[in-house]
Amino acid sequence: MGLIQSSAVNMLNMIGIGPFITIGAILSAMGGPQAILGWLLGALFSICDGMVYAELGAAMPGAGGAYIYFREAFNTRTWGRMFSFLFLWQTIFSAPLSISAACVGFAQYFRYAFPHVALGVGPIAALVIALITFLLYRPIKTVGLLSVIMLVVVLVAMFWVIAAGLLHLDTHMAFDLPPGAFQLSKAFFYGLASATLIAMYNYGGYSNITYLGGEVKDPTRNIPRAIVLSVLVVAVLYLLMSVVVIGVIPWREAASSHAVISEFIARLYGRRAAAVMTGLILSATLAGIFTMTLGYSRILYAAGAEGNFFAAFGRGPCYRTFSYRVPVGY
Repeated sequence: MGLIQSSAVNMLNMIGIGPFITIGAILSAMGGPQAILGWLLGALFSICDGMVYAELGAAMPGAGGAYIYFREAFNTRTWGRMFSFLFLWQTIFSAPLSISAACVGFAQYFRYAFPHVALGVGPIAALVIALITFLLYRPIKTVGLLSVIMLVVVLVAMFWVIAAGLLHLDTHMAFDLPPGAFQLSKAFFYGLASATLIAMYNYGGYSNITYLGGEVKDPTRNIPRAIVLSVLVVAVLYLLMSVVVIGVIPWREAASSHAVISEFIARLYGRRAAAVMTGLILSATLAGIFTMTLGYSRILYAAGAEGNFFAAFGRGPCYRTFSYRVPVGY
């Protein structure tokens, strides 16, 4: 994968369904448009952490990402083997929870959008997992192309929201700050911490490309660029979306909404347009599950290839694993 595909893999994992449902939660956390500070702090922290992953990904490009970094940081023959093994097993525990939670979220939103569908949440979520597995079971070049196509669909949804909001923006409504919005009190800092935490959830995923380091062209250049580029682009999109939404829907209404983007489009263009937006949001959720599963699978591959996991997961000559060698005479 080149820079475009690598950035797409990161951005899809970062966006998913997050911003479409959490804008209201961030507004509620800070109690007003000053919640924009949470998005800004989240972007700052993500850039700082992303630079760490950029450095590690460039220095040790290979399948597995953090699995490799733990192994190399603590000595490959002693503690490093143990820490990478522990990282592997916590991934086996946490990754299915993350993936299944996203699938359940997709199913719930799908049921909300299409109430006449006879299937329940469980069967829909299971079908989503089967579909994702089918899409991923193909050469990495095809997976990279699918990632770019999915990103285009996600960006269409986000640009539609931003463009529609800018055309109908009420600046007075967008910056309708409550009294004492920036008063440096305990409540302010608690609210800021909560908003930043939610924002960090939305920004999470910028390190996804490090799991796929063995399949990136010129990884020492493209991995850092993909991480920094994805964080900066996504940060701008999130900030613009947040501002335009509360420039059309009063922030007190937006803060209590569980489907704020669909309501935003419905208010501007009617229910049919909102149904189209809901379909785009479902596509964004599917894309997030796609890239999440793609990244996690490479951790199992790296461990299987080294003998730390079932050997069946380590088969396949198309991925590079990272192995450090001390130079002669060092």
